Amino acid sequence: MVNSRLATPNRGLAAWKETDHQNMPSLFRFLAVMAVIAAVVYGMIFALANFVTPKSREMTVTVPADKFLKK
Repeated sequence: MVNSRLATPNRGLAAWKETDHQNMPSLFRFLAVMAVIAAVVYGMIFALANFVTPKSREMTVTVPADKFLKK
């Protein structure tokens, strides 16, 4: 079975069917999905950095005296 689009000589852009330009190639679809995912992740990181305030608290760590002695 021969595809009629491939069998005819150069038809030009005006001869495209409606369905020819509605399907996005898979590479562009993949890049578009990756861009959307990256934008969502960036938005989540931005929201966490700007809208969440960490709770400050004092911390005490006891260091043994033998850690200060040089050997």
